[in-house]
Order: sequence, then C-alpha cells, then structure tokens
Amino acid sequence: MRRLLHYITFFLACSFLSCGNPKLQDAEGITAEWVKKLSTKQGPVNSGVNEILTALKGKDSATGFKVFRELEKQGDFKNNYFKARFSMTKSQWMFSIFQHTDFDENRVKAELKAALNTAYETNDDSLISEVAWTYGITCYQYTKIEPAATYCLFAAELDNKINKASEAYKCWYLGVILYLTRDYEKALQYTEAAIERETDTSATGKRLNLSRYNTVALCYQRMAKYESAFAHYNIAMKMAENAHDTIWKAILSGNIGQIYYLQGNYALAKPLLSFDYAVSKANDEQSSAANTLQWLARINLLEGKKDTALAQVREAIHLVEQKGDQSAAYYRQNIFAATTDVYRALGNTDSTFRYAGLYNRVHDSLERAVADSRLEISQIKLDNLQNALALKNMLKEKQTVAQQRNLVALLVIMLGTIAILLLNWQRQKAKHRQEITLQEKRIAESKIEMAETERRAAIEQLDTFTQNLIEKSDLIEKLQQQLQTNQFLTGQEEVIRELTQQTILTEADWSKFKTLFETIYPGFFSTLKQQSTEITLAELRMAALIRLELQPRQMAALLGISVNSVYKTKQRLRQRFKKDSDWEVESFIATI
Repeated sequence: MRRLLHYITFFLACSFLSCGNPKLQDAEGITAEWVKKLSTKQGPVNSGVNEILTALKGKDSATGFKVFRELEKQGDFKNNYFKARFSMTKSQWMFSIFQHTDFDENRVKAELKAALNTAYETNDDSLISEVAWTYGITCYQYTKIEPAATYCLFAAELDNKINKASEAYKCWYLGVILYLTRDYEKALQYTEAAIERETDTSATGKRLNLSRYNTVALCYQRMAKYESAFAHYNIAMKMAENAHDTIWKAILSGNIGQIYYLQGNYALAKPLLSFDYAVSKANDEQSSAANTLQWLARINLLEGKKDTALAQVREAIHLVEQKGDQSAAYYRQNIFAATTDVYRALGNTDSTFRYAGLYNRVHDSLERAVADSRLEISQIKLDNLQNALALKNMLKEKQTVAQQRNLVALLVIMLGTIAILLLNWQRQKAKHRQEITLQEKRIAESKIEMAETERRAAIEQLDTFTQNLIEKSDLIEKLQQQLQTNQFLTGQEEVIRELTQQTILTEADWSKFKTLFETIYPGFFSTLKQQSTEITLAELRMAALIRLELQPRQMAALLGISVNSVYKTKQRLRQRFKKDSDWEVESFIATI
C-alpha cells in the first residue's frame, strides 16, 4: 500500500483547491460573502468551505487565523449550518498548514468533533455525512485507522440512505481504510465504486485509477483469489506502462511476485521481486525494499542458499531500521520472521531465539495498537450516543411550543437517529467479537509455533549431547585397545586404566539427557512405568537408548557396562512387559 497516502492526499488537495484564488484585499466584503455561503441551508453541502480553503492556500498562519477571527465576528453562531461548516473549514485549514509541524492533532479533531455535533443538530443527513467523511479522512491522515473506518463507514451508509452516490475519492479512501482493517470484501466494494465514479480523464485521474486497480488486486490476493488478483494487476501494469511509470511497475511486479511465491513458483517470483527491490531501493523507499528483500531471502532459503538468505535478511534489517514510520513496524514483523527461519536453518540457536523474540515484541506492539484503537472506537460510540441524547433533550424543550404535527415529525427523526446508532453499535460489537476471536487464534498459533521451535531446539541439543557421549565412548574404547597392545608408556598405563573404568553416563549426564529426551518424547517414561510399575532406573535408561536406535556397543559404552549386560538388560525389559522370546523389545519401544 506504499505511496497510496501520497496519491490520495494530492487528489484531495486538488479537489479542495480547484476553484479560483480570490483576493483578500477587500477582506470585509469577502468575509461577508463567506459568512453568507457558510450559513445557507439550501446551497451545496460544502458551501463556502472550498472557497475559503482556496483563498488561504499559500498564506501564512497569521493571515489564516485573522480570517477565521473575522468570520467568528460576523458569523451567526445560532445558525448550526454556519457553526458546522466553520469548524469543518478551520479544521481542514489547520491540518493543511500544520500537518508537518508539532501542532497538536487534538486541536484539529476538536474542531471536527464540534462540527459533527453541530451537524447532528441540523438533522441534515447530507451535512452530517459530509462532516463525517471529513472527520474519517482526517483520522486516516493521522494514521488512526479504526476511527477513520468508523466515521467513513457511517458517512457512506448515510449517503446510501439518502440515495446519494459518494464521490470517487471518498470511496477510495474508505476502500483503503477497510483494506487496512482487513475487511477485504467491503474494501473491494468501495474501491471498485471509486473506479466506476472517477470522472477525471487526465494523467492524474488515470494514475489514481491505476492505484485503485492495485488495491482491488491486493484485496483478491489477501482473499487467496489469485486469478482475480492477477487479472487486476495486469490491468494496472498496462496503465503503468502507458504512463511510463517505473516505480508503479516495480510495485506491481513485487505484488505479483508475492503471489507466485505463495503458489510455490519461485522461478517466476524471484525476478519480479528482484526488480521491485532494485527500484524501491534506488528511489529511497527503504522499508519497501527491505520487505521485498525478505521475500527473496525466503526463496533462497527454500532453494538451500542459506548464506545468500542470511546476507539478504541482514540487509533487510539494516534498511528497515532507517525508517521509523508505522508501516515499517509491519515490515519489521515480516523481516524478523524470515530472519528467525534463516538462523533456524543454519542451526544458530541463539540467533533463532533472539529474532523470534524480536518478532514477538513487534507483533505484540502492533496488537496493542489495535487494542488502543478499539478503545478509541468505544469513545466514538459513546460520543455519538451523547449526541443523540443531546438531540433528544433539544426536541423535548421544543415540545411545549411546537404543534402536534411537528412533535410527531421530530419524534420520528429522533427514533430514526437512535436506530441508526444502535445498528451501528451492534455491527461494531459483532466486529469487535470477531477481532477478539481472531486475536486469540493468532496467540494460540504463536504459542504452537514457539512450542515447535523449542521442540526442534531440544532435538538438536539431544542429538549433539548424544553424539558427544558416543564420541567420548569411542575415544575410551580406542584407549582400551591401545592399552591392550601396549602402545603407552608404563607411567601412563595407570591413568588410562582409571579413565576406562569410569562410568560415562553420570547422574548429572542422565538428568540433562532425560530433560532433553522428555521434551522430544513427552510421556515416554510415564508410559513405560504404566506398562510395568516395577521397572528399574537402569531399564528406563536402556529403553531411552533403544528409542534413539543406538547400537549395543554404544549403549554399553554410554552406560558403563558390557555388551553382554546390554543384552541381559533388554531380556529383563522383555520380561517386564511379559512378552515371549520372539517379541522384539525395540519394535515396541519405537511405538512409544
């Protein structure tokens, strides 16, 4: 979704500033005209808003604040249309002039909240919808995705209720927002509506639709409908080729490459991803380049090119650490997961656990951000309910002077408003439950993955531990042979004899061995004890070595006994389990 914010912000600015640029010399006359337009009940829903924003384009903040002070002086704040449009205009001007500064975003949102509260009092669905769209889009600009979805969906549903076709750029905003909230079905619906409703046939309009086709393809890709995704990617690719837009060609190539990767077609995926990586890096899109590079690392790892994969994930980490934006956090999550897989394949346990931990921390941080957003949504719902109650109280105050006919009409409006709010609340509640279920599923999957990681690590440690013991036993056996052939000096013989008489598998060795063994074969020893309550510790050790498929000579050396004793211990195991002489104890133990 990279570069998406740039395109839609640019388009929104163009739509706001498409009017002429009036002069501000005749400030009093212009202000009076603006007050009139902001106050009208019959004019366009955005009456006066675009004219003021256009006039203030390029002006410093002092000039802007002066204009709004004049509007406050001349405006009628008993007129809710004026109040709503005034607050909406001021919020958009503050956002446009202070968005790259330390200006408190809460001041922008406070103006929008005031505009929405006042719009509710007008009971004008068109005005309420317009303010809600502006509020939602501004939340998106501040990367508050869940509140953005709440306000924009409310506005879209309100437009549908009054049979109004929402503008193309609004539908596109909502499509992108819903994509980010993983509601891909609705994201498709609104993004396709944006494509159909786009009337701009200029190069800018075509590039906007190019990006929208990419969004549609991404939705199909996330839904695993790859053929539909390919079809829309191909449409977007033709548009990018016609526009000679190398960056978009690279973005689309990378997205197509990811589908080929998911389908296991690495030969087709690799060159597409490599092209995306090269162009992204050349155009200083470090986070995107890093994310694409981790896909290439995954492919090289699957092809057995571990060193290449390691170099690529290291570079990806270096690239992504140069960015601190929110999208980089999602990329870090992918990169740390790929890095964990690479180090696991290389047998580097320490690095495997380190990057698995980093992945979990980033993942948990992202989930906490989602939880915080849900709290903000709850506050939005509460605010909307308070607005409904405020409207109800206002209507009650008018009951004493209103005629019976007006009273009935007002009650119908009130009930309709409450019904909309309750419906929206129920929908959000259901969505919240679904998100909690999905989050619990992810946590469970994460725990399973961690348990599998620990199990694999235990297998590697047990193999190493067992191999070390075997090598020690082989060394002692070699020393014994050399001793028997008198290859050592007389002074060394006593030391060597003492060494060969030591039991290799000590209690400490057994404790460590047992811990690792039970990690891989949980319940092994308890199952044996259930089969025979009288089984001895020596027989349990012998059973474990049989489960590892060691040779009798190796077992003898590990346990510090003779090969003949090994066979005797096996015979006792057979007797423990009350089996006949033809029964193979090895086959039985292998099934545990």
